[in-house]
Amino acid sequence: MGEQLNITTNRWVLPAQLVFIAFLAGLFLLPAIELSSSLPKVQPDEFLLPLIGLCCFLLPGKQTLWPLRTYGLIIAGMLLFIMLSMLVNSRLGNLRDAFEMVKLLKYALVIAFVALIVPHVRIRLLLQIALAASLLFNLLHYTDFMGFNQAVVSHYGAEVQVDTFGLNSLGQPDTKRILGVIGNPNGNAILFLFFATFFFPAKNATWKEQLWFFLAVFGVLACQSRTAFIALLLIVPLGVWHYRYGWKQLLLLVLLFAALYGLLLLLGNLYISSLTSGKLMQTNSVRGRFEVWGMLWEMIKAKPLLGYGPFKDYFYTNNIYPENEYILYLWRYGFFGLPFYFLLLCWPAVRGWQTRMHPAGINLLLFAIVIAVSALTNTPLSEPKNMMMFALFIGIWVGTHQRQQPAL
Repeated sequence: MGEQLNITTNRWVLPAQLVFIAFLAGLFLLPAIELSSSLPKVQPDEFLLPLIGLCCFLLPGKQTLWPLRTYGLIIAGMLLFIMLSMLVNSRLGNLRDAFEMVKLLKYALVIAFVALIVPHVRIRLLLQIALAASLLFNLLHYTDFMGFNQAVVSHYGAEVQVDTFGLNSLGQPDTKRILGVIGNPNGNAILFLFFATFFFPAKNATWKEQLWFFLAVFGVLACQSRTAFIALLLIVPLGVWHYRYGWKQLLLLVLLFAALYGLLLLLGNLYISSLTSGKLMQTNSVRGRFEVWGMLWEMIKAKPLLGYGPFKDYFYTNNIYPENEYILYLWRYGFFGLPFYFLLLCWPAVRGWQTRMHPAGINLLLFAIVIAVSALTNTPLSEPKNMMMFALFIGIWVGTHQRQQPAL
């Protein structure tokens, strides 16, 4: 499928294209920056927000944002509810908590910007470059080429994770779970699932188009994220069913998956094999998750309606991770606020299903499923880069399907 650009004489298109390329570079390659220990780290793309806002104002085609009106109301409603929850919990003056509202505003702004700029860029080519760069980064990280981990990866992940990469608690060689640009294996797997859904091959795809998909799948498997592996097992059959694969293409798909998995076994990456070992519930990570969820549930029962607000300090102070975004939002905003999170996920999924005959529609649906599944044991939309990937997908859907441009 070729790409068609929306040719226009608007003089602001070229500067907006450069801003978009810088946004992609920050999203897929650059680490967050710590300006102060009392504030969350700043993502590279956040320095671009004034320019992104200006581009949204100056770029043509704003009428195509009309399909986003309902989603805009959902985001606005969630912003108001966060403010209410913070007010009730006397946390309106807390800067860490206020960044939750800033994050939502950034999310909405990026969706609008991507929707407006996508018709003017070769999005497939740009994401092919981004995937190639991500694979190279992760390969250098996996092999620790010339001390790459201490020199570079230490700026992305926690120091202890970098120091113990490929080692178990006894300091012995163990499974290498790639930290990548996100700084943790689960979030990094979502990054490669982004590419896997975007490059999901149609029935008549060429071998070059299929190659990008399998490169992304290899990246997913190399991260050794069990939740991401389950998400992959869900979206691949759905994509196969949607595109009505023939038996030859289906056989090739199975053989290539088996080859990729076999390669990881030869390399000693056995972490995701615990899914079929019968000992999953006995692992430390699973037991630890249940302990945290139980503790949070007891707190939820004390404030079931409006929750505790963002209250990030609680998790930082106690050094715990919620590891379930549904429970996290229930804890933060109670039973009255949790529906907003469901709507953030469900609206893109429903719109993707309704427009699934267009590549942008089915891809949006698949990635919404990835986020929903990942949220069971992780917090994907609480990770800034993963959240921006979701925004990128929604913007691509609007910018291609709504303009009827076959850019995917």
